[in-house]
Amino acid sequence: MIFLSASYDKQGLYYYMARAGGMILEEKWEEVLEQYDLKVKRISWARGAKLLETDHGFFQLKQFIGKPRQLALEHAVTSGLVKQGYQLVDHILKTKDGMLFAKGSIRKYGRKSNKQIIEERGNSVREEIEGSNVMLEEKREQSQSDKKEWWQLPFPDNCDIYVIRKWFPGEEGNFRNAEFLKRAAAALGKLHNAMEIVEVPEELAIFHPSMALLETWQKHNRELKRIRRYILNKKQKNEFEILFLSMEGGYFDTARNACHLLEQGNCRQLFLEAAKQQKFCHGSYNYHNLLDSRMGLATVCFENAGIGVPVFDLYQMMRKLLEKNRWEKGLAIDVLREYEKQRRLDKRERELLYIMLLYPEKFWKVSNHYYNSRKSWINKIDIVKLEELGRQQSKRQETLEYLRNY
Repeated sequence: MIFLSASYDKQGLYYYMARAGGMILEEKWEEVLEQYDLKVKRISWARGAKLLETDHGFFQLKQFIGKPRQLALEHAVTSGLVKQGYQLVDHILKTKDGMLFAKGSIRKYGRKSNKQIIEERGNSVREEIEGSNVMLEEKREQSQSDKKEWWQLPFPDNCDIYVIRKWFPGEEGNFRNAEFLKRAAAALGKLHNAMEIVEVPEELAIFHPSMALLETWQKHNRELKRIRRYILNKKQKNEFEILFLSMEGGYFDTARNACHLLEQGNCRQLFLEAAKQQKFCHGSYNYHNLLDSRMGLATVCFENAGIGVPVFDLYQMMRKLLEKNRWEKGLAIDVLREYEKQRRLDKRERELLYIMLLYPEKFWKVSNHYYNSRKSWINKIDIVKLEELGRQQSKRQETLEYLRNY
């Protein structure tokens, strides 16, 4: 048994010193860890979460913000990948009770139930009737909830939810390193092959937001028109606004063209097939979620996984690496070749990849950030990003033209 003694830090929070092993824990972390069959040797911070060094290797302890169904889907995907032999993923560790999550300590001032609210009111006849109705409704809900799976019920609202996942200590990916990018592309091809075999219960399936890509782009285009009207109506225009108006016409035409190609092209069928065949994508395949560990290149953060076209992951990766490497055509070719060594792209997937990269996502993001920020103070970084987009435009067009005929 570990003897705990209270200590006080500079920020005014109470921590606890575990004399056996010299660990410093907050009380809430101690309560969470007791729900797992782990012997923790050391704890540190990493990526906004607790990194645990244990007798079974490294794990990450992190608060879960989301719905139970998403957590159940994440577990189904990652555990399925592990069964297929794809070990380098941050699969979820179950508690001693076989649950995918642990509950934190109950908050003293959490939300009150309807029953509690009714009881705290007076003893008037009306309140007694309302209280009776609420109690009957709660009993009815309880009887219905007994027939439901845990992921069909909401998390309790009077405590925080925590999840422990397998972790791989290592550096985040470097998207300016050509050799790393080739490895990342090959790993993505292998991941997609494995995900095609993973079986996920139909009732857990969740559509990734990319399945509504056309609707998302159309919304972005309306926002760009709104920003343009706002700037045109201003009498005095600042440096960012003048630069925006000089670039907006070309980018807006490109955005409309991308929407037209997506709506009319053969690649649209890929979304219907993904829904029908339950194809999954990682949903956030970028350098933040690739860890170069001693065991190999690990893929983490499957919280956004869902039904979607696999090529969306490849698009996310390629858009980031091309923006960071000034749309270097040779690099794009190398990455595509490494991916296709593991998983071949068909004609429709190549078309979809081109259309996705054609849409000026970066221009929309910078413009949207300006529009939703304080107009009295213009962020210089937004101006720098727009200027960089202008410098990269010719290289971007050259690379996109090659990918259109790839």
